[in-house]
Amino acid sequence: MQLLVDVKNDMAELADLKAANFYYLYLLSDCDDKFAYLAVSQFEKAINEYPDYEHKLNLYLYLATLYEYQKNYDKAASICIDALSIADNDIQKANIYHTLASISQSKKEFLEAEKYYYKSLEFAEKDKSLYSKIYFDLGRLFIEKGDKGKATEALENALKFKQDSPFLKHRNDYVKEIRGYLREQRTTVLFKKKNEDAKRHK
Repeated sequence: MQLLVDVKNDMAELADLKAANFYYLYLLSDCDDKFAYLAVSQFEKAINEYPDYEHKLNLYLYLATLYEYQKNYDKAASICIDALSIADNDIQKANIYHTLASISQSKKEFLEAEKYYYKSLEFAEKDKSLYSKIYFDLGRLFIEKGDKGKATEALENALKFKQDSPFLKHRNDYVKEIRGYLREQRTTVLFKKKNEDAKRHK
C-alpha cells in the first residue's frame, strides 16, 4: 500500500514539474500562447488526477497566476476561491489572498485589491519574508492609486523586514526602487515645508 502511495506522489510531482516547466517557458517566451495552453492543461490535469498531492495548493496558485497573465481575471479569481477551500494554514491563506489582490489590481479594482492585501497581511504575520513582499506590492498599489502617504507607509514597512526577506535581499532593483521613491517623497515634503515657512515670514 505504501508503495502505491509513493508511486502516486512521484507521478504527481512529475506532473507538477512538467506543468511548471511550461509555465516558465511561457514567461521566458514573451508569453507565447502555445506554452500557456500546455501549462494550463498540465496544471489542470495534475489537480484533477492527483487530489491528494501534498503541494496541490501550489498548482492552484500557478494556474491562477497564469490566467492573470492572460487577462482571464474571472477564471484566475475563481481558482483562488477554490484554493481557499483546501488551504489548511495561515501562510497558505496569505498567499491566496495575496494572489487575489494582484488579480484585482490588474483589473484596476483598487479598493478590492487593497482589501485583499490587508487580508493577506493578517495571515502572513509569522512569515516576515511574505509580509515584506505584501507590503511592497501594497505600496505599489498606492503609488498606482496616487496615494503617496499610504504608499510611503507601506514601502517603509516593506524595508523593515528586508533582512528576513529573500525577496528583497536578492532584488536590489526593488530595494533601490523603494528607497528612491521614499527619498523623492521626503524631498517633496521638505520643499513644501520650506515654501510654507517662506510664505509665513514674508
